[in-house]
Amino acid sequence: MADNYLVLRASPDWRNFDIEQTRPFCRNAGLQEDLIIRFVDRWQRTLALDYREFRHQMKEITLQSIFACRNSRFLRSIELGDILNDDDLFLFMDDDDWVAPALFDVLRGYEIPADGFLWSSIGLGKDFAARPIENRAPLLQKRLLNDMIYSNNYCVTGQAIRRLGIQALFEHSRAQKSFNDKQFSPQKIAYYLSCANKHPCSTVFIQFNSETPEILEHLRETIEGIADEQKDAKLDADTHWIAPYLRQFETVVRRSLLTTTSATHAA
Repeated sequence: MADNYLVLRASPDWRNFDIEQTRPFCRNAGLQEDLIIRFVDRWQRTLALDYREFRHQMKEITLQSIFACRNSRFLRSIELGDILNDDDLFLFMDDDDWVAPALFDVLRGYEIPADGFLWSSIGLGKDFAARPIENRAPLLQKRLLNDMIYSNNYCVTGQAIRRLGIQALFEHSRAQKSFNDKQFSPQKIAYYLSCANKHPCSTVFIQFNSETPEILEHLRETIEGIADEQKDAKLDADTHWIAPYLRQFETVVRRSLLTTTSATHAA
């Protein structure tokens, strides 16, 4: 019998994470070695909630979405092993992604294609560097269904993993290359089944917004603006499933803005 798996990519113990470990990560990603270190220093001096605690809370929300996903099994990447059946479905995700409770209910309503599925996704995040400050895109965006493979808007079959190897599909950038090379051909379906949360402590947020100095110089005001957009975000029939996770996300952001002695840094 075919199974459905949610597989978490590499995810540290954030509460005990050594920020110095971001140096090799940034070097390998072609970023400035101290990019995250400099941001964390600014964050720690500006906001009430420790950077590592913020990342831990984002992971906790992700785990809630994983365990709320029906008819699925949760795996950490090191547990993959040789459990593959051809019609097994695998969704690889980062520790700040969210998945819809009905994800596999929807997918299993189709005849399973050879390679897997590609679907519409929701994006949460602010990219100030790519857009003028006076013309900001909204925090919540419904991404169009096209040929773009994001961190969590595709799943692959056991058959595809056997044919191409896990390394060709596990990271979304490699899956995109396999797609572009016409080696990986997922079936497209027009459902919003996942959300990529590019929160203020995510590498993507740091990478792009560090190019806009005024954002970091006014980091508290930037986070206040994000909290306001979270509160005012309008959900529809496609996105309503993220409501409990969005509210929890907003609560964590609000905690980072506290100024009372109760908002001590958590290490």
